[in-house]
Amino acid sequence: MQSGLVALPGLIFIRATVFFTVLCSLAIFGIGVGRMLEGAKWAIGVELAYALIVMVGGLSGIYAVRQRSYTAATFVFGLAAISTVLALPPFIIGLFPSIPWAFPEATPSTWINQREPIELDFGLSIVVLIQIALSMVISVCGCRSFGVLCQMVEEVKLQHDLRSAFHDMEIPHKA
Repeated sequence: MQSGLVALPGLIFIRATVFFTVLCSLAIFGIGVGRMLEGAKWAIGVELAYALIVMVGGLSGIYAVRQRSYTAATFVFGLAAISTVLALPPFIIGLFPSIPWAFPEATPSTWINQREPIELDFGLSIVVLIQIALSMVISVCGCRSFGVLCQMVEEVKLQHDLRSAFHDMEIPHKA
């Protein structure tokens, strides 16, 4: 520990989680570029923007763990919660090729390009689903850290109140 600071909860666990977050963001970005190069019908770049947001969170997490920065950790926890919500559009876009299979009356040309490899679309959905799980884990760690912080503040306030109550009281002593 450096300079008397309390270590972040589960430092090794958080380090591994943000490392996998960076890997997922690289995979999402690569699949998004692959979808654009292959001429996917719904390759509008949403997954690239999402990958960038996830990458910022992952790299900030690595910085937070290395520097033991509580400010950066708070930023990572918040960004993980936001990226959990923002994962919905890339996840759904990756599932578009399955719509003609699930609904026979749907026109396949509306949802997919005939030369588009559906493996990229399903791969995008799977990697985004893994990223959702990682973001939720990081968000839960953030909530847990906030709970521990509130508990520590309450203990310090109680100790201060007890000290001031008993220190200021004049207790008669036997002679």
